[in-house]
Amino acid sequence: MALPVLGLLISLAVLIAGFFGQWWLPLDVLSHVRLHAVGMALIFAFAIMTGRLWFPVTVAGCVCLYLGIGLSWMAAAKLSPSPEPLRPEERQLTLLSFNSWVQNDDITAVEAAVRRESADVVVLQEFFREKKALIERLRDLYPFSFGCGKPADCSMVMLAKHPIEKAEVVTLGENLPVLIGRFGSQLGYATVISVHTLRAPWIYHQARQVSSLADLLNHQNGPLIVAGDFNATPYSEMFRSLQQDSGLTGLQYWPTWPAMPVALPQLAIDHMFISREVRPLGEPRPIAPAGSDHLPILATFAISPPAAQAAR
Repeated sequence: MALPVLGLLISLAVLIAGFFGQWWLPLDVLSHVRLHAVGMALIFAFAIMTGRLWFPVTVAGCVCLYLGIGLSWMAAAKLSPSPEPLRPEERQLTLLSFNSWVQNDDITAVEAAVRRESADVVVLQEFFREKKALIERLRDLYPFSFGCGKPADCSMVMLAKHPIEKAEVVTLGENLPVLIGRFGSQLGYATVISVHTLRAPWIYHQARQVSSLADLLNHQNGPLIVAGDFNATPYSEMFRSLQQDSGLTGLQYWPTWPAMPVALPQLAIDHMFISREVRPLGEPRPIAPAGSDHLPILATFAISPPAAQAAR
């Protein structure tokens, strides 16, 4: 019985330590597995009560926990609340964000996913020049694009059905590339930003990236959507600080990574953040895998153009 007791104590220690990441940043890594720590604590507590059956109970519990979290993304569409109707002054914008993975050479699968969802705007991270042919293959559906003009700027790309009135790639602190696309009246004058931050063990670098990103976002005007791979779960200090420092609202709590070799992701690290001029028409959610270690995320938003905001 010593092992399940030890397991319970370790699970509780991981759970509690994760809350102290705001005071000592390395502990923030433990917040990413908060849901798993709660599940394991309950499994070990139940195993202790079963006496001699603790081992098969623990194994069965671990399998159920892994599968339960890993399969939860499939229920996202059914569990999301029904979307509210679009108001007369609003414009609709559907956004697909996808870390297509540097090792994913199946551009046919990526193309199929993009065509199937047919979003107004698509942002792809870890794109790189190996997938550059995809831009032309999707030109019939997405006549407007930005990114991958030269190899140095090829880590992200934006595809759009409507003209991108202004686009740029800026490099923030700790070499964080940020792709910014601004749209016209068809999409409510929205600005869409794509990012991909560092991850542990470079957690202090990641924190500085998030801080510089918040500074940039504070200087943006009008409807704003930020999407990408943040390498941080909603329970983390990274997620909380970006919300607090930018004033944006973070969305998307379903697990998206790792989706390889099978689509049983355990961590929610792909997100969207929105300004007050943007209203979700149904919550962002993961969609079917497309050859990457991340699941794509899809969302539909109602955009209040600046003129409509002023009239309220």
